[in-house]
Amino acid sequence: MKKILIILTLIFLLTGCGSSKNKLIGEWYYIENEVVFTVNFKDSKKCEIFDDETKNVKKCTYSYTSKELTIKTDDEEIKTPYELKDNYLVLRGIKFYNSLDSAKENVKENSVKVPDVTGMNLQDASNILNESGLVIGIITESFNDDIEEGKVIETYPSAGKMVGKLFEVSIKVSKGVERLTIEDYTGMDYLEVKEKLESYGIIVKIEEKEEKSNNQNEIIGQNVEKDTVLKKGEKIILYIGK
Repeated sequence: MKKILIILTLIFLLTGCGSSKNKLIGEWYYIENEVVFTVNFKDSKKCEIFDDETKNVKKCTYSYTSKELTIKTDDEEIKTPYELKDNYLVLRGIKFYNSLDSAKENVKENSVKVPDVTGMNLQDASNILNESGLVIGIITESFNDDIEEGKVIETYPSAGKMVGKLFEVSIKVSKGVERLTIEDYTGMDYLEVKEKLESYGIIVKIEEKEEKSNNQNEIIGQNVEKDTVLKKGEKIILYIGK
């Protein structure tokens, strides 16, 4: 029985399950979007997580079994399966390399440059991104003064960034110049209406008319009819009584 226990213990140590000194101890590197992430496992079961973009160092502790690694910080606890190879550690499907040079080499071999699809329609942009080995992520829309409606304003990550193959690229598509459907503002306070219209980029002019009004701020007319659509930079005149 004692002999069996000794053999099991030796196997346990040789496979790295019983001693972190042979396997986990040291710095492990992962690069994404040109940012280097470092996990430093120390002999005291303490660890540090660092990225060279924010320069923040997050203190942590760790423990592990033959199948699962647990990392604890002040605000969270991460339990994840892991795989330990000769020069890399796989955590949540991500390879952390035991040298920065190896991590950089992996980026060269498995990364692609995000193509510039600005100004293209969504279908063409999607095709080019897919042909580059990338995946279409979240698609959003936004008003834009310079990019035609239906065309791509920008991507995230931006054009030229190096990312991993099958990385999800988000696309922002233009809704064109912001427009506003004009209401009948008769009887409303011209100061409130003016503020609202100007927030849409509409140029507002106030003119007085020889007409009595119960409220000096009350709109008694306008030069643009109700349901007319105005774009940013177009004008409207609001009339108030003297």
